[in-house]
Amino acid sequence: MVEKGKIQITLTKSPIGAQPRQRKVVKALGLRKMHQSVVLNDTPATRGAVAKVSHLVTVLEPEPEPKTSIRSSGPEPAPEGTIVIVVEQA
Repeated sequence: MVEKGKIQITLTKSPIGAQPRQRKVVKALGLRKMHQSVVLNDTPATRGAVAKVSHLVTVLEPEPEPKTSIRSSGPEPAPEGTIVIVVEQA
């Protein structure tokens, strides 16, 4: 799992045969060997570099935090199988 504000980039395809400029981007990302992973700050510059070599790398982003719901102060729900009769006063 990656912490918030970071992305994990893994080199999944060899840059051999890629354009020289793409090989330089892979090297600039800090990737040297196949299946090597680096964790970098999630910035527009990093995202742009990853976009240039997206066919060579995979990106693991942090999972969104689960939303916690605050229960309303209304009545508690009745247990299952219970008949509830609501009487409204006029």
